[in-house]
Amino acid sequence: MSRFTQLGDRMFALYGNGDYQGALDLVVAERPHITEDDLPTVEFWRICLLARVGREGDAVTAMSEVLDRGWWYGKEMLRSDSDLDTLHGHPEWEELVAECGRRQAEAAPAAGLFMGRQTQGDGTVVALHAAAGRDTHTRTTWEPVTRLGYDLYAPASSISVTHDRTNWGSIDETDRDISAQVPLGDLTEIIFAGRSRGAVRAAQMATRYRATVGVILVAWAPPVDDCQGLSVPVYVISGDADDQRFLDDIDAFVGYQRALGIPIESDRVEGMGHRYPEGFAEHIATSISWIKANQRPHD
Repeated sequence: MSRFTQLGDRMFALYGNGDYQGALDLVVAERPHITEDDLPTVEFWRICLLARVGREGDAVTAMSEVLDRGWWYGKEMLRSDSDLDTLHGHPEWEELVAECGRRQAEAAPAAGLFMGRQTQGDGTVVALHAAAGRDTHTRTTWEPVTRLGYDLYAPASSISVTHDRTNWGSIDETDRDISAQVPLGDLTEIIFAGRSRGAVRAAQMATRYRATVGVILVAWAPPVDDCQGLSVPVYVISGDADDQRFLDDIDAFVGYQRALGIPIESDRVEGMGHRYPEGFAEHIATSISWIKANQRPHD
């Protein structure tokens, strides 16, 4: 488990218990040890926690430092996070939010990523990032599929929410973004995959593109009304330490698919929260093997 993941687990546990000062102290202590790739997220946590404990001036200063580094957070993030409520209307804060909005409007859409297969012929995995996710992280996380004989595409949403993260829009917007980066019409043997919001969109895309052979969902599943006609095998990976609302959605989806007689496997991982499980490469190999074993002749 990475230091960043450990920090998130510990910080959110303190936060969930109402120990906001303890969560802030932990984040401040760990900041020097976090990689540059994950630091923007940790800085956002710090800003939120500073505001939560009543240190609004320090939160404004921390946000100014973020902008000085060339980073930014989307206006929707800054307006919707309740930790920042006490900052709304603060003149300096509003100037910083406005600057984030300008940078967000100027942000170029992400290009998406492709990694070719290292062996030949098994098919293609299209892996979708989470909400406020990074396609670069998705590519790294799902890279083991290339050692199993698959092409890997990690397309990115065109909707920027921070300087380095994007979020999937509607299913139609998601379809447009993916189709612009992945030659779906030219591919066969497609497995759609994703984590969190990306998992929901993966199942919805698999419903639209019936040529897919399977779906791998991590940490969330779509509402049953959104997966009418999804008839390929689905492998769901979730954690018993995740928020109950995600687990409820997953259980409803799994039950619905089973009632229809659609092959579905639910792997509930002990201690896993709303993230990828430890040793994810093994989970990938297991899920793909299960999907191949449960493919139907017409798939």
